[in-house]
Amino acid sequence: METIKQMSQPRFTIAGAEIVANEAGRNCNAPAVTCLITLYNDSAYIEGCLDSVRASHAEDLPGGFEVVVVDDASTDNSAALVEKYLQTHSMPVCLIKKMVNTGVADARNLGLLAARAPLVFILDADNEIRPECLATHYQALVSSDYALVYGPINRFDGDTRQSLGLMSNYDWNVRDLVSRPCVDAMAMFKKEALLSVGGYSTEYQMILRPG
Repeated sequence: METIKQMSQPRFTIAGAEIVANEAGRNCNAPAVTCLITLYNDSAYIEGCLDSVRASHAEDLPGGFEVVVVDDASTDNSAALVEKYLQTHSMPVCLIKKMVNTGVADARNLGLLAARAPLVFILDADNEIRPECLATHYQALVSSDYALVYGPINRFDGDTRQSLGLMSNYDWNVRDLVSRPCVDAMAMFKKEALLSVGGYSTEYQMILRPG
């Protein structure tokens, strides 16, 4: 296992949340991409999620990538697992530990404010990405005028790892998007474009799952 020796992590607070970052995270000043992971009681999946991001091909990402994990006041040991991860791996990781659960939209908005890259890939803690995912999305965005890009997602059973079919595999269509959520959260955005419309709407927070 790739490890770094560090006895303790610097901590500070912002907007009522505690921030913990490893040395690699503090020194990653100009990443090309921020991988934003929202976390709520996903202790069974978060390490696999982080492992998949760590395996990303970063050769074509100028400045590399950083990971921002926003823990939405988990009641299990999810946040503790992330703290252990950032202490034992050299991947740039920043953990934001919220004191109060306010939902996934608010958690993502806080992560957007903390992200240092111009492009942000949204990832839930129970998801995993392929090694070429970040680079492929990056190239699609920087070579176009699009505000976001997304790709097909393979759903799989958490226990058996068997495929359950594809999702987010439809061509872009605004009418379809409004009538049904045909694009999953796993997409890469130009951060300024997303912030310019106010980020994620919290209007429908009560019908979304926590975290």
